[in-house]
Amino acid sequence: MILLNLDPSNAVVTGYGPNDTVICLCDATIGAFEISLPEADGVENVTFIFIRKDTTENAITIKGRNGQNINGAESIELNEHAIVIPANNSYYDLSTFSSFRTSSLLIKEGIEEPPTPPDGYIRLYSDRAHGNDLFFKFDDGSIYHLPLNPFSGGAI
Repeated sequence: MILLNLDPSNAVVTGYGPNDTVICLCDATIGAFEISLPEADGVENVTFIFIRKDTTENAITIKGRNGQNINGAESIELNEHAIVIPANNSYYDLSTFSSFRTSSLLIKEGIEEPPTPPDGYIRLYSDRAHGNDLFFKFDDGSIYHLPLNPFSGGAI
């Protein structure tokens, strides 16, 4: 896990490797800024978590690179948090899916790979062969693997 503090003077997401989770604490207290994500096709199973620390009106914009979109848009505004993963040469902000924010999620362990979801949907599953890792299956049939480390208790 990598922890980065981002603000207008330092808005570069670097220092991660394959299968890392990158937590970016973003502070726009002194002004608005833009975060450019790395090339999506060069990022291997990396999860980017963006958390806004300030409560100012200053914009924090997250955007893809070279025409790569986030949920089909050129950029997203960071209001509170975003969980961004690369897939299919673009990015997806998982925090925008209302079911992730408003309801509980039960994942049945040990299932086989599920069928491809309908257009506009993502299936989330765990096959248990990879421990507690999660898999996201997209409507085009591609799969994103999110490796998870065991939680040992205590404050997060």
